[in-house]
Amino acid sequence: MSGSEIVPVGKVASDVAKKALSEKEWQQQQLAELAAQTDEMKGAASKYAKRVEIKQAALLRLYQPLARLVGFQREYFDEEFGRDLASKTAHILDENLVTPRASVAFPAMQGLGYSLDEPELKEMYLNLLATATDGRRQSTAHPAFAETIKQLAPEEASALQTALEVGAWPMIEVRRVADGMKYSVARRHIVYMVNTESGEPVRSAECNAWIDNWVRLGLFETSYSTSFAREGAYDWAEDHPDVVEERSVAETDGLTVVVQRGRLDITAFGKRFAAAIADPPPADSAIEDPES
Repeated sequence: MSGSEIVPVGKVASDVAKKALSEKEWQQQQLAELAAQTDEMKGAASKYAKRVEIKQAALLRLYQPLARLVGFQREYFDEEFGRDLASKTAHILDENLVTPRASVAFPAMQGLGYSLDEPELKEMYLNLLATATDGRRQSTAHPAFAETIKQLAPEEASALQTALEVGAWPMIEVRRVADGMKYSVARRHIVYMVNTESGEPVRSAECNAWIDNWVRLGLFETSYSTSFAREGAYDWAEDHPDVVEERSVAETDGLTVVVQRGRLDITAFGKRFAAAIADPPPADSAIEDPES
C-alpha cells in the first residue's frame, strides 16, 4: 500500500477513540495469549492445525494439474501455495470443497504467479481461488475477475477494497465558469481520500486515474447529475486542496470556480467482484477433530 486510504466522511476516528481501541485490542490479545495456554485451547489448536494440514493436501491434489498447465513456480507451489490457500479455505467443510472451474482458476493462478511480491494483489487472487473452490459460492467467481485484478496497480488495490466495502461515495468535480454559463472541467473524480502517513487529503491527480480505471473495469459508475442528500456529505469539499488551488488560479484569470456535487456508486458487477475477493470468514467451524 502506498500510504493512501479512502476514508468515509464522518467515520474518521478521533485520537481518543483510536487510543481506546488500541488498548482494547491489547487487552484482547493478552486474554487470547492466556487462553491459549489452557489444555482446552492447546487441544483445539492442535486439531485445527491437523485439519489445515489435511485440507492443504486436498487442495494440492485439486490444483496440481492446473499448476502444471500454468507453469506455476514449483518452489512456491510445493512449499507455500497449499498453506496459503488452506488458510483461506479453513472455514469450508471438506464436503464443500470442489474442483475450481478452469476458466476462473487458470487465469487466477497465472496472475498469482506474477504477484507473489505484491501482497495486496496476492491476497485478492488467493481469495478468488478460495471462492472458486467453495461449492456453495463457486458461482460467485466470474471468469472476468482474475483479469480485473490483473489490471489493478498494487498501490490502488487497498483503496479499491475500501471503496468496494462502502459502495457509494460523495464525489465532486471542479468547474471553471466563464460568462456565467460556459464552463470547463478543471478537476474531476475527487473523493475524500486521506494519506494515512501524512493525514493530508490525496490530490485528484492520483485518485482520478484509479476511479477512471474502476469505471472502465465496470466496478463503479459515476454521476454528476445526482448527489447525496445526506447532511454533511460534502462538508469536506470546499476545503479540499484541489478546490482551494483552483479558486486561487481562477481569481487571476477572472473565472468563477463551481464545485459540482456527484457520486461514485458500485455496480452489480462490482458487488459480485467484492464478494468473490472478500476475506474469508473466521474459521470457527474448523476447530474440530478432522476425523470426527
